[in-house]
Amino acid sequence: MQFGNNKRVADLSRYCRNRVAIGNPNIDLPRSALNLAAALGDIDYVIPITDGAVDLVYYARDNIKTTILGPPFSSLQKAKNKLAAISLVAPWLKAPPTSLVPPNGDISGIEFPCFAKPIFSSHIVDDRLIGTSVSFVKTANELERKIRDTPVPLLIQEPISGPGAGINFASYQGQLLGVSVTERLHEPGYGGGSSYRRSGKVTDLIIEVASGLSAALEWTGVMMIECKRHDGELYLMELNCRPWGSFNLSLFAGADYPTLVLNAFQGMGTGKLVVARENVFARHLKKDIGWVLRNPQKLFHWLASFRMVFSGAEQFDVERLSDPLPGMYQFVTAVGPLYSKAVLRLPHRTERHAIDVSKGVVFICKGNVNRSVVAAYVANQLGIPAKSGCLLTRSDRRASIEVERYIEGTLGTSAAGHRTTVLERAISGAENVVVFESRHVNEVRRRVPRHKVFLLSELAGESGDVADPDGRSSDVYEECFRRITDLVRKAFG
Repeated sequence: MQFGNNKRVADLSRYCRNRVAIGNPNIDLPRSALNLAAALGDIDYVIPITDGAVDLVYYARDNIKTTILGPPFSSLQKAKNKLAAISLVAPWLKAPPTSLVPPNGDISGIEFPCFAKPIFSSHIVDDRLIGTSVSFVKTANELERKIRDTPVPLLIQEPISGPGAGINFASYQGQLLGVSVTERLHEPGYGGGSSYRRSGKVTDLIIEVASGLSAALEWTGVMMIECKRHDGELYLMELNCRPWGSFNLSLFAGADYPTLVLNAFQGMGTGKLVVARENVFARHLKKDIGWVLRNPQKLFHWLASFRMVFSGAEQFDVERLSDPLPGMYQFVTAVGPLYSKAVLRLPHRTERHAIDVSKGVVFICKGNVNRSVVAAYVANQLGIPAKSGCLLTRSDRRASIEVERYIEGTLGTSAAGHRTTVLERAISGAENVVVFESRHVNEVRRRVPRHKVFLLSELAGESGDVADPDGRSSDVYEECFRRITDLVRKAFG
């Protein structure tokens, strides 16, 4: 089961019996939950494998008959909270220097650069599932934007150096079933999953940490304690409460966590603690090719590392002789973004007749924090009932600081109450969509084909795009907003 309709690599696996799209919970969580319940039907067990899927499955837990191979809801809530996680592992692990910044909180005294981590990786707001992300911020302005874009408090952490490592385990009702260690060998930099890893030694300390945390949470299911190894010690980054990106490494090293948890659920006993073998290697080939392209100076080291394949110590995450299609298709999907960009840049066709404002107008830009907000406020002042929305599936963000200042200073009103709305929700009750860039015309037509799409500059009798000012200087913001104001007045005044 998946949120969108796009084909995934796993869909082509010989082990995938069926593929069901359950809708986008970022737009309509209750509907996605109903679709999930119908899709599960009489399936016995479900294992959510992403943060969003975890939230969706537990949101729908009272309406599904399927057993969730996961922890009690109360335990999950504790482990998902990144601030609470620091306290949970404090008996065994350190954490980087950390402070908490609530929405609209004071950021004076914060040193840059730093990491800004939402305390939840995903969060339910007004029946929508909102995903969040960790950001490496270098300035106060970047942090202010991050705070405004994030619907939950942020943890501010000092960067620490060192390779990534993971303490992985499976347990049942607080009893440890299996444990392994992941050592990251090829990493993308700040944040993101590794493409090449090795199973490390499971020491007495590792077992103590895994068993202690499992017992404290009365945990059922799998977990990865994501860490960095700095000056010989492990520092907590976060807890992953679902299967993680390097999950296959543990399987290759002899720790079959899904089977261990399923057997425990079925009353087949927990048995002896399973400890993964050391010095087993796993590689995500597609991502690792990307890694060496970013690090060409390590090409010979990279080529030499493939000797582990021939010695039998390494396996690939996706490629299998017995299941070849996923391995081939993942490289086909690498062409997809290039194709999509090319399609979006094809000559666009906008409506050539006059816009009928009585049928509603929605201004759409990428993020609904700058251009579309200004356009909608200007149109409303002209007596045009206009709304705004975004192409990104990120709801409930505030307008940028620059927009709020411009609207208050130039239009004499306040945009403090603005919150971003996804395209599919924003068009409710409106027939006309106005965009700022020609490449967005084709994207809007693809997503909402029944709506009329106009380019703002063409409506005003001009031509060309209005570029996104995001991240530019204050002068660029001002120039952009003034041009939008002029165009909207020409088009609708």
